[in-house]
Amino acid sequence: MQGILDELDIQYEGLVQEGYLPPLQDDVESSDDEAEEIPSGRNGYAAGTNPDGIPDEAQRRGDNIEPEAKKLSPRGQAVKKILDFIKAEGFTPGEFLDTWLWGDPTCSHDDHVRNTCTKLMESSEWARVVERAYRPPRPPKSKKARPKAARATMEAFALSTTCRMLNEELMALEPVFKSTEDSYRVEDLTALHLGHLTSEIQSHAPRLWGLLYQLFRRKGRGRKAVPTQKDPRNPMLLIISILMYSRNQFCNRFQRLLAFYFKYKGLSARGCDALHSLGVTLSSRWVNKAVVKTSKAVMQELQILIALNPGQPLNIGYDNIKLAFQIFSPAFDKQAPDGHGTMAIVYYKPDAPILGPSVNRRLQEQKRIGMQDPIGWDDVEVLALESFPTIEEFMVYEALDILLQSDEFSFHTYKYRKDKHVQPPEPVQALPIGPDHTPRQYMLPTMPIPEQSYDDNLRVMERILKYLGFYSPEKLKELGLEHLVFWLGDQLTTARIRGAQRMRCQDFNSTDRLDFSIPVWQWLHLMMALEKSLHKQFLGSESGFGFLRAFSLLGRVDLIKSGTEGPFHERFEHVLRQVIVAYIRECWLVIAREMNIDKLEDLRKLPPSQLRDLARKLVDTFGSSAALYDLRNEQKDEVREFATMFVRDLLQYLALKRAIKTGDVGFMRLMLPILLLRFAGGQNSQYVGEILETLQGFHREWPPEVSDYVMSHCWLANTHGKRDTFTPIDRMTEQGVKHIKVTNPTKGPNSNWDYLGTLHPILPIIHQVSAHVEHEFRTWVCYSAHTRRDDRTGIALFQRILRTSEVLMHRCNRKLPIGNIAVDFMDDGVEKLLGAIERWQEARDFERRKDEEYEPYGSSGDSSDVHMVDNE
Repeated sequence: MQGILDELDIQYEGLVQEGYLPPLQDDVESSDDEAEEIPSGRNGYAAGTNPDGIPDEAQRRGDNIEPEAKKLSPRGQAVKKILDFIKAEGFTPGEFLDTWLWGDPTCSHDDHVRNTCTKLMESSEWARVVERAYRPPRPPKSKKARPKAARATMEAFALSTTCRMLNEELMALEPVFKSTEDSYRVEDLTALHLGHLTSEIQSHAPRLWGLLYQLFRRKGRGRKAVPTQKDPRNPMLLIISILMYSRNQFCNRFQRLLAFYFKYKGLSARGCDALHSLGVTLSSRWVNKAVVKTSKAVMQELQILIALNPGQPLNIGYDNIKLAFQIFSPAFDKQAPDGHGTMAIVYYKPDAPILGPSVNRRLQEQKRIGMQDPIGWDDVEVLALESFPTIEEFMVYEALDILLQSDEFSFHTYKYRKDKHVQPPEPVQALPIGPDHTPRQYMLPTMPIPEQSYDDNLRVMERILKYLGFYSPEKLKELGLEHLVFWLGDQLTTARIRGAQRMRCQDFNSTDRLDFSIPVWQWLHLMMALEKSLHKQFLGSESGFGFLRAFSLLGRVDLIKSGTEGPFHERFEHVLRQVIVAYIRECWLVIAREMNIDKLEDLRKLPPSQLRDLARKLVDTFGSSAALYDLRNEQKDEVREFATMFVRDLLQYLALKRAIKTGDVGFMRLMLPILLLRFAGGQNSQYVGEILETLQGFHREWPPEVSDYVMSHCWLANTHGKRDTFTPIDRMTEQGVKHIKVTNPTKGPNSNWDYLGTLHPILPIIHQVSAHVEHEFRTWVCYSAHTRRDDRTGIALFQRILRTSEVLMHRCNRKLPIGNIAVDFMDDGVEKLLGAIERWQEARDFERRKDEEYEPYGSSGDSSDVHMVDNE
């Protein structure tokens, strides 16, 4: 027994010397308020009394005990006799307890001795004995220090036992926190979930978790826990992760996740190292090494995917970018590096079909045949007439949806809200959804090549193909004869690629002629061009009923001049929605008044089928080409004609936006002839040529497999797996540009093109890690839950103007103010499209060679010197 006590004293003194525990103070009086009550009323005695009839609390504190009660009771006399007997047997009380409580092996083997010992340990009296040994009572009104008793021994024992138990639990937690050193995949980095980690800790280390939880709860008077303002679970996780990392450097799952997050959220290298010294993150040196390894792993993974799927086409999007480099050594660097470059992203879809070499050959043959039979005006007219009934059905639903989403109608309480007549029409061709149809983004190293001229675009394409493993003569021949590459970009990019194909049409093989390349323009930039066209057509003046009147009314004078840079696209889209909603609501009121209904909420009484019929009547009356022609043939009403043209074109715009959002590529294809007429009437020759090229591919030059691939895999992508979360692929490319320039900018003396080429391939991983951390810690809750300013006021104001001006009423010989007459781009497009088609046909009337002459393998020396672009 004495040896154990000495060992505990040594441990306690060592902890005191190391500063983990304060030294003992014998003369410190403990507050009586901190004393906890000893359980009473057990073993058949009256509650609150002991066998002698003296209250337990009074005996423990020594309060108000009569003098005769301080004499030995019968039990006390029995204890004295037992002590005398123990002494007579040659034992001290300590030696007796040491021998009895498993100190003598022979006593442990005796049934009677062992059973009595076990019963003592399981009894409630033992708890009271231990407590009094730690905190013995003292006489009432005594000013002397409380007896030390076994306080120091028991505290040292409790500390030693606690350390041993917590050490065992920490060892059990090592598999939970341990990570593989060479694993930098996004699946491994984002596999750490705080909720799951908390459950694992509570399962493997319940005592440690409970101890920290109690320490985080502040104790008030009466030893009652006072709740804290913050949830202590995240700080507890951080403390435990620091403990695990300090014990084992491989237990760093938490640290490596935070290292990636803080490093690319703007934290400097010294800041990272400061957090590393605290055990919160890994060092900046580790992050830099991880970036290099991860970048190589990402590029290798992409090349392996291409090698394992030789017949799967490649979807590549690239765009120009301008970076701002700084000068940190003026004595040596007189001028900052040129910041003009090009970034590129490869979009790999696991569900994409395999198009083998036969499709490549059939595509080349069909191109040569299709060039002799270009699409003409008659073909466009037939396509437009065939598509318009379906487009009109979607326009009817857009008009109905504006009514259903109004506050007055309150669709969520409408008893027929699940009826098919108030649901969207069946999609023409909807893309599948789910995790199997989500594309992977592989960002390539950013290239210091400006995307300006034809030669620049050819150099960019050559560099991208080298990154993907196509650099040797064998691989380049395989690329030209067996592969297909879809280049996804804006109108300027696709036009430059087509121009390069036209300039190289007389080269001697498919690789040099770029026959494997299929440029595909993207829908985000087309929607921006469409919005500029609507802005140009319906701008008007402040005295009219177009966009300029709405800009003045809503205080958005920044939208008077259209543009493609900055936030113009999003802001104009928002105002455009408000204006068309005001027009359609006023149209509904006009239709309702014909039925003696004065309020929109009264339309709730009508059955869904009748609402659908009324929506169709609304489109036929206020938003169709037929209604527009009727107005022109009758006595002239320029105001009503303007409103009808506005409603028609804006409903088509809303229907197209819904199709893009829900992945209805079939409807998007049906809209191509309508968009072609609009751009021809609005004199947008660039998109006239692009849409003609697409129609030529669908109906003349592309095999069915290629046409389906373009619609299914080159127009839209869905990164969330839901029906209404589709987005144009070029929007994802623009988001990549944003990540490079805004979200994860690189600064410092080591920021150059070589470093950017190493960093940018892992930007998608960094973005996913950042989104994962912010989701787990809920750092964006206060920002993601906000809503835009209330639009109802602006809609009501513009609707009042329409009502007071009787815009939707027919008034003979009514004139618009000067500067407000809108040109019908659709009508003008019918007249101008014929000339545009003739010019387009003339520009693509050239011969294309079809021979395949490749140099013998190895004749050009080192494969790394093989260039696809001639350096003239």
